[in-house]
Amino acid sequence: MTLDWPEWNGWWNRLWFAPSAGRAEALFRIGYGSVLFADLLGLRQNAILYFSNRGVHPSTALDFLYPSTVVESLLVAWLVVVGLLVLGYRARVCAVLNYLFLVYFFGLRGDAASHAPDLLYRSLGFYLMFMQSDRYFSLRARGTAREPAGAPGWPLRLAQLNLASMYWTAGLSKLGDRGWMAGTALRDSLEAPYLTYGTFDWLLPHDALLVTLNYLTIAWELLIPVLLLLPRTRPWAVMSAIVFHAATIVTWRVGWFGELSLVAL
Repeated sequence: MTLDWPEWNGWWNRLWFAPSAGRAEALFRIGYGSVLFADLLGLRQNAILYFSNRGVHPSTALDFLYPSTVVESLLVAWLVVVGLLVLGYRARVCAVLNYLFLVYFFGLRGDAASHAPDLLYRSLGFYLMFMQSDRYFSLRARGTAREPAGAPGWPLRLAQLNLASMYWTAGLSKLGDRGWMAGTALRDSLEAPYLTYGTFDWLLPHDALLVTLNYLTIAWELLIPVLLLLPRTRPWAVMSAIVFHAATIVTWRVGWFGELSLVAL
């Protein structure tokens, strides 16, 4: 059965412009903000080392923006903004301020301060600015009557496409990696103590299983974007992604990347 142009046009319009109830946006706001808040608490103790002009960064023309006192003060201000974002107080304003802080700390300073979730924080934080994320589970929702109209659906759709593209590009990059294509990359990473917690060291004697999991990882990352976007396969795709990221959290030393990916689902 094929769809003619009016049907495709109707499907396209529903995908991007049908109003959203706002619950998914609210849950995303809370999950995203909670993970970021916990991450920032951990970064705070080494903020001078990571971000200031006295830390690990090579000298740049922007050093004047990063004296130690300014870095410490802005990091505290960022924690306050993210806390208010989780509570849903002035969510739109807090989302914009959060993005500006993301640019200051994770964007302008470059790779010397990066850790696994940085790019995902910024991309998801960008879409959060456009979401109406305070219709539920927020101080605003408690203090005002619920609006009859739904929230715009397109920012949520863009965030979903962003997450899907993350998996797709990860899979594509593995196709150009000799280790992954030879079936040895998963073993190599599990044998690196600075990358893993040793949770799955029991897999190391099982060569055939490791090779199979190596190739299944590539196939999953290439297929999951399509499965996430199709309504019929999305529940199964989400469940597989939950298993994948739960395994990532207990296996790899990648900061809060697994938790952030889970809340983005």
